Amino acid sequence: MNENIWDAETKTLIERYFIVDAETGHINEYASSMQAYTISEYRNLLEDCGFTDIMIRPALFGMENHLFCSITLTGKKH
Repeated sequence: MNENIWDAETKTLIERYFIVDAETGHINEYASSMQAYTISEYRNLLEDCGFTDIMIRPALFGMENHLFCSITLTGKKH
């Protein structure tokens, strides 16, 4: 089983997974989280870390159909 929780205030997705042992009924719980950023927030994060020549490229596919997708960020740090 799994549970997804979106916290709009912190822009955080929390995913919890529950594995039930069919023989014993014992439940193991696992979790992961992801932080969401806008393109300008990504750029600011990289600039704040000293990167220059920042390029942000959209996903190769899927942008038109999904709210969340991968992007590629590149930059130089001297």
